[in-house]
Amino acid sequence: MDMMEPLPVQLLAPVLPPMARARSRYVVPGTRLPTRCGAPATRGNILDNDKDTGRWKIRTNNVETLLQLMLHTDEDVGRLPIAAPDPKDPYGAIFPPDWRKIRQSAPITPRGLYPKEITAVENLKNLFNEELPEALFLATTSCLDLDHREPHFKGPHVGSHPNMLFKRAVFTTGNPVVLFLHAEKLGASFEARKCFPVFGPDLPWHETRIERPLAVCVGYRECQWKSLTQQELENLSPEEAEKRNNPNRIKEELIKLGFTNLYAEQKIKSNEGAISGAIIMANEKFREKLPKC
Repeated sequence: MDMMEPLPVQLLAPVLPPMARARSRYVVPGTRLPTRCGAPATRGNILDNDKDTGRWKIRTNNVETLLQLMLHTDEDVGRLPIAAPDPKDPYGAIFPPDWRKIRQSAPITPRGLYPKEITAVENLKNLFNEELPEALFLATTSCLDLDHREPHFKGPHVGSHPNMLFKRAVFTTGNPVVLFLHAEKLGASFEARKCFPVFGPDLPWHETRIERPLAVCVGYRECQWKSLTQQELENLSPEEAEKRNNPNRIKEELIKLGFTNLYAEQKIKSNEGAISGAIIMANEKFREKLPKC
């Protein structure tokens, strides 16, 4: 999740605690906290308001999230895997140290995982299932390609090889996953030699999004689009950025992917007057494991 993420943490307050309680209070946020929603807000709006503090087991593979939650909550917070942050990761991600020996370049064409990659994913998946049975995973993706001409480049993609392996392990645990991204990235194109697809021929996206318990949370914002810089627009035109941040468009695209269950939709207006919102939609497998409250 990058610095432009507009997801309002208030939206998650009525949704995540019941979800996590149904999964024995194990929560695995495999990402940094959204920039506009720091840990104090997370505590105040999700944990304290739920009147259930001190009973959550939270594990993360991000050092920033780890420190924020340790300093601003009363929960059982720790890192998983237990390792130092990857020195090559600019966001403070934590991966198994031996993964540095199997790094690969971004693919040009789709491929399945190599044997050493399969072993790495399997080992981490087993660690998750041993340490965090019945967990709820919170994950992010750099982008989600909707219409690439190569089917195996559709779906979520990330910016590094270890992040791809980590996401593979998360999606193969069998536990429910909530995937976070912001609206500009819903429909962003996969770039060969730069991006790493989370899925591929050996784990197709078109099957995973139907057969495994998955929900998607898309953050969006309302802006004076023509006044924003290209960086603020994520290198989109003002017209395209506005289109992607249309909540009706977001819901339509998610429904096309099989996320037909609306779990939450809300807008938030900040003290400065900025308006942002988020939509959470889930597939049938997710609904079966975590029915809507």
